[in-house]
Amino acid sequence: MNNTARTKRCGLCGLPVEEPDPVHDGCEQMGINRGSGALQRVLLFGFEPPKMKQEHARITRWAEAMIADGLSLCFAQGETMVEQKLSRTSEVLRSIGRYLVSHYIVRENESMLRRTSRITFVLRGQVKVTFSLFQGRKYVASVSNGQEQKPGNSSELFALGPGKTAHVVHIAENHLGVVSLIVAHLDHAFQAEQVAGVWWRAIYIPCGRCLIMATNDGIKLRSLSPVSPCAFCTASRGPRYHQIAWPCPTHHIAIR
Repeated sequence: MNNTARTKRCGLCGLPVEEPDPVHDGCEQMGINRGSGALQRVLLFGFEPPKMKQEHARITRWAEAMIADGLSLCFAQGETMVEQKLSRTSEVLRSIGRYLVSHYIVRENESMLRRTSRITFVLRGQVKVTFSLFQGRKYVASVSNGQEQKPGNSSELFALGPGKTAHVVHIAENHLGVVSLIVAHLDHAFQAEQVAGVWWRAIYIPCGRCLIMATNDGIKLRSLSPVSPCAFCTASRGPRYHQIAWPCPTHHIAIR
């Protein structure tokens, strides 16, 4: 019988650490000292890449201008002098456009928050993924084991053979949600083009039976995470890898 002990590794740097400490003392102190500064940088970053902020600002300005132009045309066809004069008052029309766009954004966010839902699935049988468009980009709308979900614009089916299970879900996401996911086996390695603003995580389920939870904001998936990993998965340290983000897909052997 092979009694080879599994090496316990630091939860921060990944190097061997003595039992029962979960992390090195130095790593823990560094995390405490630098944590507040890192959090401040994240808050300043706004959880959104600068390029995306610029794109959102461009779209917002375009929407405001379209509303102002539409109002100007509408008022120009009015029967009263007040309406015709208002059609030439561009600053007032732009102010109306800004108000309507900001009001729409707030309402859209409120609607998404009210429709938050969660569903669990396993990496066995069929794993059905549907997609939908949001702000001109394709996102994962739902993931399930074949039960009916909100229909997306397109779908993808990962069909596993009878009695077969997968052990990993590779997740590509940005600051708004999940843009793609791939169900695979532990020995399956693949490459994907590195895209600015998109990072990859992986949920490893060594036993192939533990549940994975998907959180939906009403339009698209916001996150995926393992649910109550079993003793085998916990001992394999698999569930912890989903907390690490990479610019491209990374195999679990490389992470170790």
